[in-house]
Parts: sequence; structure tokens; C-alpha cells
Amino acid sequence: MRSLQILFCFLVLAASLLAEDAFVPACSLPSPLDEIKKHHPVDAQCGPEGTGDNAAQKAQNVVKSNFCATGTPLVLTRDVFKTLQQKTKALRAAGEIEYGGENPPADRSKLRDLITAQGVTIGDGSLVRYVALVSEARHSNVGDGESVNCDKKGSASNDIHLDLVRALTGETACQKLSAEMSPHFRPVSWNRVAGTGSTKKRTSPFGPTPVRITGQLFFDGSHVPCGEVGQRPMKRLSNWDIHPVYAIDVCAFDSLTQCPENDDSVWTPLHEEDPQ
Repeated sequence: MRSLQILFCFLVLAASLLAEDAFVPACSLPSPLDEIKKHHPVDAQCGPEGTGDNAAQKAQNVVKSNFCATGTPLVLTRDVFKTLQQKTKALRAAGEIEYGGENPPADRSKLRDLITAQGVTIGDGSLVRYVALVSEARHSNVGDGESVNCDKKGSASNDIHLDLVRALTGETACQKLSAEMSPHFRPVSWNRVAGTGSTKKRTSPFGPTPVRITGQLFFDGSHVPCGEVGQRPMKRLSNWDIHPVYAIDVCAFDSLTQCPENDDSVWTPLHEEDPQ
């Protein structure tokens, strides 16, 4: 009997060692995510291409899941996101790219090195940073799933969507920007930002405390922002967002003016401010 139990345990162990995750980044995860990452079922079940219906969707999913942007993060302003959208809109009007619906840009090379900000050329795939208030944090697409996450339902397998604003009151929905935390390797402290189901741990969800988001600049070609015509309109300033998030820091003060983007002395990583 004991020999059968030992054999069973050996077979289970062997199977687990042979199993490989479908999602394998092409690089080491950026810090601090690499140190605090948590493995989830979606890592084993869903690869970078997700379940895109065509080559353009699959290409967009791969970029959505890119954790390999490197360099010094460029600090962006809201006006830069607006300029990026204006440039992209012009490309669309000229027939050089398509977006807003089931067909995101087929050639994403046109989205790279798109504009120059602060002497640096940026675009799709650039490493960037943005400081803002978070008016809402929610697990997105929990009912139907999303192509990039293999259409799996539930909060654990879908992005956490952060609405980024400059003021918690007085701004319209069309002034907000977005950042998204991928479900792949998402740490516990990041999960708690959006809570579980309809219950959120945090109010607003950080209240008046600014956060600093670092991650990949990404063009979401599946939607159109305010003021543009398309099949899938979204109430936001720009189709350009930070996705996926590589790091999130919380300021020591409750005012944007007291939280300079590059003054590390006022910022605490979320996983240290909210220990796992």
C-alpha cells in the first residue's frame, strides 16, 4: 500500500514538472514585479496571443502582454496622451492604420516612435510613467472574458482597470486616462486595489492620495475615445494607456503638487504600503 502511495506521489510530481506555462515572458519580469509576482492558473492556460480571431488581434494581444519594455521611464503629462491620440487619428484619416472595432492596426510598426516628448521619441512599447489620482479600480470583462486573457471569466483571469484623473471631482469621463494590471503574475497587493466582486477594499480607491504608475505605453486599437467615431466607443481621453503596469507606487502626501514624479523619497511601492 505504501509503495502505491509513493508511486502516486511520484507520478503527480513528474506531471507537474512536465507541465509548462502557456505564458512565458521573453525576458525577466521588471522589478519589483519579478520579486513579488504570484503564479495564477491563467499563466498556465493562456499564452501571449490569447484567443485573437485574426492576425491583427493576436499581434495586439502580444503587445498587451509585453513585460519587456526597458530603459528609463519617460514621465508623461495628460497633454502627451492627447497629442498621441491626435497623431494616431491623423494616421487613421490618411488610411495608414485602422482602429475602433474588431480590426486593430495590422501594422503596429506605424505606432512606434510616433512623437517626440521632452526630447525622447516614444510610441507603442515605450517605457513610461504617469502620476495621477485613481477615481475607480475594477476587474474588467469578468462576465465575458477578453481575447488577451483567452476569454476566461472571473476577476482572477482578467485585467484590473484603473481610471486615472487629475481631480476626484469636477472632471468629465472624457478627461480620464487608463492603466491596466494584467492578471499574469499579478501580486496580492495589486489584486486588493479592486477588491473582490463588488466589494472594494479602498475608497475611491486610494482617496486623495496620488499614485505613480510605471509600465508600457500601449495603443488600444479595439476602441475609439471621446470625439471619434467607431464601433466600440469608450469614455476616455485617449486610446493610449499604460498596459501592462510594471510598478505602482503610493505617495506619502495627498496632493499632486507634493508628489514629484522623480522624487523617490515621497513614493512607497504598493506592496510595501499594503504588505502581502
